[in-house]
Amino acid sequence: LVNDGSETLVARFHRRNIGLFSHNSAHPAYLEILPGGEHMADLIFFTFIYIEKIRKEKERATRNHGGGG
Repeated sequence: LVNDGSETLVARFHRRNIGLFSHNSAHPAYLEILPGGEHMADLIFFTFIYIEKIRKEKERATRNHGGGG
């Protein structure tokens, strides 16, 4: 969402779908940049990469230390 009061959706992450129930819907994970975000695609992409890195580090730390917060 854009932080300008408009709540415009600028990008959406789609998780991998293995097509368990429908082989036609199988697809790899991907980041969709919507028309409202095309002018800042680089910012969206690099922010996404940064947030994913943090998420994976936290996930790894939680797994290695047996949970907790």
